[in-house]
Amino acid sequence: MQLPTEISFSIEKDTYLPADPTIGRGVAELFGPECAGTIRLRWPTSHELCLKIPTSVTSALQQFGAKDPASVPGPTYLFALAIAFFETLAIEKPPWLSDTAPFHPKMHAGIIRAYDTAMEELAGKGESSVGSGAPSSPPS
Repeated sequence: MQLPTEISFSIEKDTYLPADPTIGRGVAELFGPECAGTIRLRWPTSHELCLKIPTSVTSALQQFGAKDPASVPGPTYLFALAIAFFETLAIEKPPWLSDTAPFHPKMHAGIIRAYDTAMEELAGKGESSVGSGAPSSPPS
């Protein structure tokens, strides 16, 4: 079977914070209109997913002064990975996913959630198309 040539998804109405009655938040908080819009990506090559994107993350972190990208806090690394991923593969993305979007408190989490959703979509569509071999987790 053929792999798809592109995927598309939205994170609007995905869970931002799950319900947690132990801290008084009994209802899940969702991403709202601040994260609206469809993200369209082309299917990545192995070269892009395993080499180009990870090395562009390393390069970007070093440009911002990280001598050892492995020492960068996890959320910062994931944010940089997500940005590199979308810069490489995006066919179409909503304005909130651009590098010039104004700050919104949910943007950092939204960009990382969009990356996670993209990886889930790639894994799901790849497995349903060929049975295995699709990326199932971000490169490390």
